[in-house]
Amino acid sequence: MVEGKIFGWDLEHTLGNFYPIATNRRGPNASYDEELSLKCLRKGVTGFLEKLCNHNCRNFITTQGSTAYAQEVLTLTGIAKYFEGIFDGEQINACRGKLVKPLARKVGLTDEEARERILVTGDIKDDQPADISGVVFVFHPSGYRHDADILDTVSSLLNDLGEGNFNRGFSRLYWRAHSLQDLPPSSRFYKVNGSIRLLLEQQTTVYSETIKGTYGAIIVPTLRIL
Repeated sequence: MVEGKIFGWDLEHTLGNFYPIATNRRGPNASYDEELSLKCLRKGVTGFLEKLCNHNCRNFITTQGSTAYAQEVLTLTGIAKYFEGIFDGEQINACRGKLVKPLARKVGLTDEEARERILVTGDIKDDQPADISGVVFVFHPSGYRHDADILDTVSSLLNDLGEGNFNRGFSRLYWRAHSLQDLPPSSRFYKVNGSIRLLLEQQTTVYSETIKGTYGAIIVPTLRIL
C-alpha cells in the first residue's frame, strides 16, 4: 500500500461527474445531499481517499476551474475532509498541462522529491504535469465511469516496484513491459512511445489507448468497452 505520498487530483470526470452540481446546486444555500453524492461521485473514490489518508498520504485538488466551485463540489459530495487544499486554474494552468511546482513547494518538495512522491491524475492530456519532467501522470479518460480501484491498483504497483519511488516504479514497469509487436494475449502491460498501456481484465472485453506526453512519465489506463 502507498504510504506518505502526495496525490494531485483533477476534479471533473476524475473524482466524479459533477454536472448536476454545476447546473442545479450552485448557490450560498447549498448543503450536503447524500443522494446527490452517490449520483455524482466516482464509485469507490470515497473509500480510496479514506484509505490514502489512513496511510499518511496527502490529497490536493488540481483543477482548471475555480477554487469556489471545487470547494462547493467537495462540500456537497462529502469528501472535503480528505483534501488539504485546492490549486485552481489561476495558479496551475499552463499552455500544455498543469503546473506541479506550486503543489510540490506547498508540501516542501524539491523537483527530484516530487518525481519520487507525487502522483497526478486526470482525464485529459491537459491535466498532465507541465513543469517537472518525470512526475508520473495517471491518464484515465472518463475515469469517473470506472471504479476507483484502478487508481489503487496502479498507485500501489508503481510504489511497490519503485520501492517507495513513483518515478522509479514507472521506469521499472516500463522496461518490464512487452513491446507492442510482442504483445501476447495474456499481457497486462506493454510499452509504446515512452508510455505504458495498461490492459485491465473485466467481464467485458476492453482495449487501451495511449498518448505520448511532452512532460513526465505517463501511465495510461484507458478503458473502452467494445
